[in-house]
Parts: sequence; structure tokens; C-alpha cells
Amino acid sequence: TSYYMLGGVQQAIKDYTKAIELEPNFPNSYGNRGSSYYFIKEYIKAIKDYTKVIELSPTDFISYYNRGISYRQIGEHQKAIEDFSKMIELNPKYAKSYNNRGVSYRKLGEHQKAIEDNSKAIELDPDDPMAYNNRGLSYDELGEHEKAKADRAKVEELKKNLKQCILNTRAN
Repeated sequence: TSYYMLGGVQQAIKDYTKAIELEPNFPNSYGNRGSSYYFIKEYIKAIKDYTKVIELSPTDFISYYNRGISYRQIGEHQKAIEDFSKMIELNPKYAKSYNNRGVSYRKLGEHQKAIEDNSKAIELDPDDPMAYNNRGLSYDELGEHEKAKADRAKVEELKKNLKQCILNTRAN
């Protein structure tokens, strides 16, 4: 992961590939290489590696999440929903899974399901502005503009609080 900081993602991919050649049943090498591919927007290769992690370690919930994000990036929203659902089954307290599944539901025009998922994400993590933003987008699509407006106001409040928190940290 320090390669990311140094901008050497291609070298990281080479190193993870070598590690896979040496130990083909070690899921972490596939997961790390998948994340490297994701970082450089090679989503199909990332999906392939996350799939291998899942084959080797079927309860590795983060690989379902990562693969779901990758599927979403290429517009495969139904597959993304399946992966986020599996992630939720394995780790029901991870708010970002609900939020991201909600995004895929919204992209498929299933706004009520999106609102339910974004609301669950807010219940689990009430300080995440993305969940409010995504829920507001679905409210707008359904013509519930007052609810959308309230969610947008909450996003601005959370962003303002975050900005103040950063400023306070820098001042200390």
C-alpha cells in the first residue's frame, strides 16, 4: 500500500503478481492487486481479483464490497447489488454497504429501495453526508422535494461541521 503514496501502482501490481505466482492460494495478494487495479480504473481486472479472493475465502466480506464498487463503476448495478447484499449478510453494521447498494438501486430506478438503504446507512452512521445526499437524490426523483431539501440541508450542516473540525485540528 505504500506504493500508492509513492505513485508506484504499476510496481505494486508486478509485486502482487509475483507473490501470487509464489503462493497462488493466498487471498491477500489478489485483494491487494485488485485494489491496485481499481486505483488505476482497471475495473474488470479488479473484479477478477476480488472474485478470486471470494473463491479462496468466501467470508471475506470486504472483497464483496470492493467487487460491488467495481461492478458499479462499470454500470453492472444488479451485480453490485448482489455483492452489497452479500456484504450486508456477512457484516450488517457496515453503513457504506447500504449506502452503495442504495446508489445502485437508484441507478436502476428503484428509488424506494434506494431510500430504504440510504436511511439504514444514516441510522448506522448519522454523520455520513453521502448517505443523506444519495437519499435526497431519490426523494427528488420521486417528487418528494421537501424531504430532498431537508437532506441537502443536512449535507451542508455535516460538511460545515467537518470543515470546522479540520480547522480546529490544524489550530492545535
